[in-house]
Amino acid sequence: MSAEARQRISDAQKARWAKQKGEIPSPVAAPVEAVAGKAKRGPRGVKTGAAKRGRRRMSAAARKRISDAQKKRWAAKRRAA
Repeated sequence: MSAEARQRISDAQKARWAKQKGEIPSPVAAPVEAVAGKAKRGPRGVKTGAAKRGRRRMSAAARKRISDAQKKRWAAKRRAA
């Protein structure tokens, strides 16, 4: 992990603790410049202009595949017992 990445993680964690404790976090250095072909990042390494991703939802087909696989495992376990 690069020193820059460690610093971003450190800053983010310090901000989380400050927020939890109700303190105001110290200001952070200027935004990180874009690196050849990578998204531009703002303070604390957060991508700028990126939409926030909501809760991930599993499709009905994926849920059915998992359910069928688990039922198959349970049936095999019952047969073995």
